[in-house]
Amino acid sequence: MTGILKYSTSFEIADWALQTRVEPPRRLQCKGYFERSLLIKVIVYCDEIDEANEFFGKSLERLEQTSTYRNALAMCILQIGELVGNLTDEFKSAYPDMPWQDIKKMRNIAAHRYGSFDAEILFDTVENDIPPLRKYCTDIINEHKG
Repeated sequence: MTGILKYSTSFEIADWALQTRVEPPRRLQCKGYFERSLLIKVIVYCDEIDEANEFFGKSLERLEQTSTYRNALAMCILQIGELVGNLTDEFKSAYPDMPWQDIKKMRNIAAHRYGSFDAEILFDTVENDIPPLRKYCTDIINEHKG
């Protein structure tokens, strides 16, 4: 069996979606899949931030000098905030150790100040907030495997 049909649990389907970056068919989604799929997408954008850092050479000076680099990071931050904004209140209450509301607020800053996003704030966010966010989301997904 190939592709998505070889997977039996929603967690295996979520892992497949992460690896292939393809949304599984609606009929294969089940309770809790929505939150997992959002978390997987958050992780993908965290990975894209790492890719941008690697491509451009992670440094505040480079970020200040290169609008393409700033825009790449800002777009990922915007998308992460958008995804977090779609998490249910029940989910956010069950996992209160991440400042979900602040992440959504950062999305609003990225969206409304896109061309003038402060490089220092962006660099600080990428340096200090994205790694714990990735780990937290990964831990939640792994907590429910099995």
